[in-house]
Amino acid sequence: MGWWPFARNKDKIPDLIMKDTRTLLNDLQDICERNFDKPAEARRQIQQSLTEWQYLFKELEHRI
Repeated sequence: MGWWPFARNKDKIPDLIMKDTRTLLNDLQDICERNFDKPAEARRQIQQSLTEWQYLFKELEHRI
């Protein structure tokens, strides 16, 4: 039967996009705790993580 008005989205959203803000903050906290004595490495990992998140959120915006 094809009468159902609510179609399922066939495009599956990647798991990384499904993370919420709490998960992002937990990831950042973990990076800071692991590298508390290496500030340059902590900054590098934080920048890498944030760049990845920004890319994924932009990708999600283009799908909507």
